[in-house]
Amino acid sequence: MANTSTFRIGLLFGLGVPVISALTFAVARLAPSAAVEPITLSALRFLGALPVVLVLWFLGRRGREVKARPRHMLAVGLLGGPIYAFLLYAGFSIGAAGLGGAVLPASLIAVTLLLTREPWPRSRIVGVTFLLAGIGGLMLGRIEGGITGIGLFILTGAVWAVCAVLAKRWQMTPVDLALSTVVVGLLICAPVALWRHPIPGLETVLLQMTVQGGLNAGLAVWLYGQALHYLGSARTALFTAAIPPFSAIAGWGVLGEPLGLAVFASAVMVSAGIVLALRK
Repeated sequence: MANTSTFRIGLLFGLGVPVISALTFAVARLAPSAAVEPITLSALRFLGALPVVLVLWFLGRRGREVKARPRHMLAVGLLGGPIYAFLLYAGFSIGAAGLGGAVLPASLIAVTLLLTREPWPRSRIVGVTFLLAGIGGLMLGRIEGGITGIGLFILTGAVWAVCAVLAKRWQMTPVDLALSTVVVGLLICAPVALWRHPIPGLETVLLQMTVQGGLNAGLAVWLYGQALHYLGSARTALFTAAIPPFSAIAGWGVLGEPLGLAVFASAVMVSAGIVLALRK
């Protein structure tokens, strides 16, 4: 069990993930209106993340002796890179930001807790019950996208859960996690996007590269990797439960999606669930 200082450090890293993710989801919903296909958005994601990840990699290599195995980086890169990104943006091409922000973390948490063998104290059971109830409340009013959208978001969450568990099991550093997903994703998605799809306008390119790439695929993945290092897979996955209320608020502010009392009630339940589930 991590000591108090380690736990607090991991907590700080983990809290940045849902905020960045919520903004990312809302901005991703702008892509279909700009005629940006999921594969093109995936390529912009990795292209925008590359400079950020290279800087993190350069800083993180100093004094480091252990290097992740290439086959591990390839496996994690495929899952967390092109597969995750394409499923994510395919989901947002038909589903609302609030829907994805609710279904994806619920899937991620459920699959992570099934794959890990970390202990389940009573507080975690109660906390998970609260946060799943809050996520369910958000899902009730977010049906744009239907069964297909829900299915894509479930798959997206499951893919990232497997990716994160493998990264933790193989003791990959946060920099290795971010670098592998970005490099593998860029090598696969960029050629396909250039071959099959037109390049969007400059304003769209810069916006999506900055948000999907620099902030999400670069900074947020690195933050998630840091939280994995300090807290473990199960506890880190619980931070994604804060994505639904943030996504609903971001969807309202960026896209004009409806925001009502149910969102705030659900947000309270999610927040309470996270506090209980993270208790040692």
